[in-house]
Amino acid sequence: MTPQATLLPPTHGVTELVQTLQKSRVAAGNWQALSKLERAETLLKFAQVWQEHRLDLAAMESEESGFSLDVSLRDSVDWVHRWLQRVVREILANEPKPQILNSTLAAKDVQSAKGVFAVVTGRGFSLRSQWERFAPALMAGNVVIAKPSRHHHRSSALALELWQRSSPIADAIQHLYLGSLAEIEILCQHPTVAAVCFVGSQAVSQTLAQSLRSSTKALSFSAGGRNSAVLLSEALAIDFSQIAETFLTNASSTGYNPQKIYCLEKDFSDWKSVFERWCSSPFSPKDGFPKDSSTSTSTQDQDLKFQFQQKVHQALEEGGKVIGESSEDLHLQKPVVVYDLPYCSEMQTEEYPFPLIILNQVKYQHEFAKWINVSDSGILTCIWGANEKAAKVANQLRTKNIFINTWIGSGESPMTAGSNSAIGESDLSPSSSLWWRRQSWCVQELK
Repeated sequence: MTPQATLLPPTHGVTELVQTLQKSRVAAGNWQALSKLERAETLLKFAQVWQEHRLDLAAMESEESGFSLDVSLRDSVDWVHRWLQRVVREILANEPKPQILNSTLAAKDVQSAKGVFAVVTGRGFSLRSQWERFAPALMAGNVVIAKPSRHHHRSSALALELWQRSSPIADAIQHLYLGSLAEIEILCQHPTVAAVCFVGSQAVSQTLAQSLRSSTKALSFSAGGRNSAVLLSEALAIDFSQIAETFLTNASSTGYNPQKIYCLEKDFSDWKSVFERWCSSPFSPKDGFPKDSSTSTSTQDQDLKFQFQQKVHQALEEGGKVIGESSEDLHLQKPVVVYDLPYCSEMQTEEYPFPLIILNQVKYQHEFAKWINVSDSGILTCIWGANEKAAKVANQLRTKNIFINTWIGSGESPMTAGSNSAIGESDLSPSSSLWWRRQSWCVQELK
């Protein structure tokens, strides 16, 4: 890694924002002028180049996020490759066909691009959360102005470079590293932007959505960090490392990690013992925060450590008990598990960018749904236990994405939030109305 590669990219301001919007208007006309087949060929060419550089992409994302290389490949880079191919295949297969009503009258559904998409993504599975949205937007004829996390600039920049090598319209995707929420709001509110996609924290999601409340733009906001997991009795026989990965990867800060854990009252002492053994086990580097000069600063470390210690202190003040202890170095911090925390505590509904896990117990199985559904449900719920019992629990939940005895690596569809954690359109499938401007035409032959 060169010294320059370890630095965060420069922050862009309003001048660069205006220039990017101007380029996007030109790119939109050129990209939309291509036929759907030409756009498909471009995306497939890009998918091939992406696959050729999969190890480079995964290595960069691994360094930036703290994932293992295997996790980055499985859950992000290789997933994107399959998604690109699926988007092309489904959009080409679902081309609307005209209906002939009689010899002179026909009806048809017409699909066209909406224009410029602003896509704002945060930390975590950055490549995946970007290309979940880029691929169908591009295939529908739209262009993208992306605001990636500055902490993922190397992997994002490589992906952009691969796109520029593959596409006849290089500016169909552009990056802006805006330095403040106010500048992101300017981008999203601009008349040139037809649609806004957001992936990140609940607080920023709500603030940005509020600024767009009177807009007619298409919106798709997905806020994670309030995910849950259910541990049924049968899961006590499972190798706990499989379960721990779901809330451990990247120190619980991906937006996909469950942080609220529920078990039955009759199993609580057993699970408590499991967590006690786990929290006292030798430290593994993947358990803490990534320590890399390109992704962290001492100021950020101190801020996170202060917030972390504040929340542990708050849990104790509210009557909760704690398994584990704070480390002087946040990068060597094993997760801290809080239990016996009152359900009325605000900590039950907050999201944390550090490994603080809340373990709750309920008396009856139907109460899992009661407590998970009562608050924002984030992006996913993981359920561990016998499949039949797990399915009964899943059927009662409002969470959009359910994983039974597995985590996100086995999911083939894009994931967005559900319930109160989603704003606007949560369907990211290639046929979603998010990507398309649709009209119904009725055409009579001129006599």
